[in-house]
Amino acid sequence: MTAVAVARYLLADAVRAQRVVLPVVLQVAVLAVLFGGDPGRLPEPWGASVLTLYPIAAWLALTVAHTEDPVQRDVTVAAAGGVGPVAAGTLLVALASDLGLAVLSVVWPVIVTPYPAPPSIVLTACWRISRPGRPVRRSGCCARGRGSGGRGVPCWSAPSS
Repeated sequence: MTAVAVARYLLADAVRAQRVVLPVVLQVAVLAVLFGGDPGRLPEPWGASVLTLYPIAAWLALTVAHTEDPVQRDVTVAAAGGVGPVAAGTLLVALASDLGLAVLSVVWPVIVTPYPAPPSIVLTACWRISRPGRPVRRSGCCARGRGSGGRGVPCWSAPSS
């Protein structure tokens, strides 16, 4: 079996076991509370949703990795032809589920908030999620600590590669 076949099996097993439902419902509940009222213009409210996204995504990845009991995991390893495809398949399912939560956390405020969300802000947020180790480069008067200077321009931008 390849890693993709193992990933499909593990995804079906995780959905069938319904252990992944609670982390997803918790993230949806947190997003509903955060963006239920008037959270303000984007991207400011995304900070709070990212703070909750990290532990919930870790919980979801751990849940996906531990859906099978040890005896069933041994059967899966034997059927897959080794530990490598099972580890790669588990990683694929965990990354895909965490990416789904991240997309939900970015798209939810764009849909629910009454403020316009320019594509540049959404693309910058997606850029930041895909490259979490890179620092955000401050630009303009934000670099000097004076806010947006009354121009209504966001105080952050994606770093240039």
